[in-house]
Amino acid sequence: INNRLLCRKQCVIEVFHPKVVNIPFVDIKDDLSQKFGVNSDAISLLDFHTKFGGGKTLGFALMYDSKDKKLKYEPKGKNAVIRCKKVINNRLLCRKQCVIEVFHPKVVNIPFVDIKDDLSQKFGVNSDAISLLDFHTKFGGGKTLGFALMYDSKDKKLKYEPKGKNAVIRCKKVLNNRLLSRKQCVVEVFHPKVQNVNFTTIKEDLSQKFGVNADAISLFDFHTKFGGGKTLGFALMYDSKDMKLKYEPKYRLRREKLIDPKVASFTRK
Repeated sequence: INNRLLCRKQCVIEVFHPKVVNIPFVDIKDDLSQKFGVNSDAISLLDFHTKFGGGKTLGFALMYDSKDKKLKYEPKGKNAVIRCKKVINNRLLCRKQCVIEVFHPKVVNIPFVDIKDDLSQKFGVNSDAISLLDFHTKFGGGKTLGFALMYDSKDKKLKYEPKGKNAVIRCKKVLNNRLLSRKQCVVEVFHPKVQNVNFTTIKEDLSQKFGVNADAISLFDFHTKFGGGKTLGFALMYDSKDMKLKYEPKYRLRREKLIDPKVASFTRK
């Protein structure tokens, strides 16, 4: 395949060696250099594995136009290949977002610093403005999947990212209910590293996103999925605290201690 986007040719390599245990990478690079007319220093070989019983080895080759192009597009960690899928330009939140695939057959895992540096070079954004989340390694190792959010600047990241680093808060099905002077939505909280996220953090995040006072937000019916890591619930964001006191049911106001608790009265027969 001639991949002009990354200035390289890429192919699958089959090596047949019935008389020897294996073939060194130097011999494979020299052979490809003669066949495709590229410099051997601009060739990258990865994910080579020998079939059970020996005699045949499979892998991938990336043949860049020059050594400079290889240094530009190849990840810094020689033991890993980082690929981006489903890239979306989300102008509403001033960011690009994508699915990240990391192939690392020779090492246990890849640090986030290397992934951020690689994305910074590919997309031309500052590494401080990149947020990585929900990374998990496949059973058996060698492949890791996750998500990347690449903001236009560090200020935009601080504005739209949740304060708690261990949680990501998202809003779905946002409705503007003018009859009750409020906005309402479904809230999804992703927290794979912690048991749960307190309501104060969620209110502060919604307050920044929608520009409302945290005291005018009501949260209810939150429940965590079986196994943890994800919590769903509802949020009502009133125009002011007075509107919240007017339209919210009393039992929810008592729960937040905004009104006096109900005094039980006993009658004797």
